[in-house]
Amino acid sequence: MNSQCDAAAEIKDVFEVIRNYQIPIVELESDAGLKSICRIFETINSTGTRLTTFDLAVARFFPKPDLKSKWEEAKKSYSVLSEFNVDGERVLQVIVLRNAEENNSALEVNRGTQLQLSPDYIEKNWDEAVTSLVRAFDWVKKMGARPKTLTNHALLVAIAAHWCARPMLPPDHLLLKRWFFSNLLQSGATQASNYRISRYFKLLRDLAAGNTDREIIPTVYLTTDIIVGLNRGSDSRFKALQCILFAAVSEDLYNGESLADEDLEEHHIFPKAYCNREGLNIKLCESIVNRIVISKKSNRKLLDTSPREYFKDIINQAKDSGTIVGAAARLQACFIPHSNSKNLDDENKEHFIEQFAPAQFESFMKSRANLFLEEIQKVIGDSLETQQKPENEDE
Repeated sequence: MNSQCDAAAEIKDVFEVIRNYQIPIVELESDAGLKSICRIFETINSTGTRLTTFDLAVARFFPKPDLKSKWEEAKKSYSVLSEFNVDGERVLQVIVLRNAEENNSALEVNRGTQLQLSPDYIEKNWDEAVTSLVRAFDWVKKMGARPKTLTNHALLVAIAAHWCARPMLPPDHLLLKRWFFSNLLQSGATQASNYRISRYFKLLRDLAAGNTDREIIPTVYLTTDIIVGLNRGSDSRFKALQCILFAAVSEDLYNGESLADEDLEEHHIFPKAYCNREGLNIKLCESIVNRIVISKKSNRKLLDTSPREYFKDIINQAKDSGTIVGAAARLQACFIPHSNSKNLDDENKEHFIEQFAPAQFESFMKSRANLFLEEIQKVIGDSLETQQKPENEDE
């Protein structure tokens, strides 16, 4: 009996806590503007998980359109959106730019303009905005981008909005590729700001109209020393060169097998453990110039093997199987110096292998950086300046 009384008392205490619990309420005037409501909503939630613009839009427009359901369906239909961790806000930004283009209004993609879209306009343009965004990310994959090598989504949002608002400069247009890499190869921040999205969209509009001056396609200042010094993944130039590396390969350097997207990994030509053993410059070891793209299987096999040893294996296996021309093509695709079949005959093989000796480390890095410059020249043409940026040059 006492236990029942004790249990009843505990339940009563729980209900008393619930009954007396105070819930904070913020009262707003009925004519409070949307910006004020969103600011208060965001402030209240700032102590927990921060609400994104898309979270606010989901709440703002529910139940029609139901943006959360629409976005989940889009990610289910197009795996590239999940692969690149694209936020639903990107679709709204594409729609905002299309709306601005149609109405000849200011090109702003901030939170306010997204939340001020009409529900009917979102509903009408959602599918096309999604497919344009998917098209942009599929395109950038062909340019060599991978989720870890693409930090600047602003460029992709602008391209998607460009295709959605006015379908010009198709994906196979070389000018679009040149414009993309000329912007990606700029030093500085890589985050996708609303300002950058609007700016890139304006530049694309001018580019489609035939304007290719320096304001539209910026000059890229790169030297071999600058490229060798790129060793941080946060640098947009580092990311751009990663894209170029990934785009260039279709077969595994070590065994010649075809490569699938999910099978690609970066390998240090001079492995880090090897550099430590040989007392080589670790900063140089982390350089973009010391990286190649190979299969996971080959990467696991090579680990910290001496580059002299495994490049000798590549040449010997190719000679034994009569595939020296194919091996030379794979070496060329990986931007390895002296990588053509004439330089891989018996007379020149030792000279080729010797460039991977520890004493040749820095010399090899500079030779390979020159090959990078040649490839960049092919991509962006006369937008490349192989010199340091002048101190008085405007950003």
